[in-house]
Amino acid sequence: MNSWGSFSFNYILNEQPRVYEMASYMDITSDAEVFVYAKKALTSTVNIDPVVFILGMKYKS
Repeated sequence: MNSWGSFSFNYILNEQPRVYEMASYMDITSDAEVFVYAKKALTSTVNIDPVVFILGMKYKS
């Protein structure tokens, strides 16, 4: 599994409102084998590469 993990930023606009963002990525690879009646019927590689972005605003009172 290769990934660059995640990174985030927080911006303070003035004393109360703040903006934040976060991004993350993971490189997931898995090998799958399917057996039918105890014999290998299929071999495949499954790639799942999610990228997640979050953007938000919070108000600190």
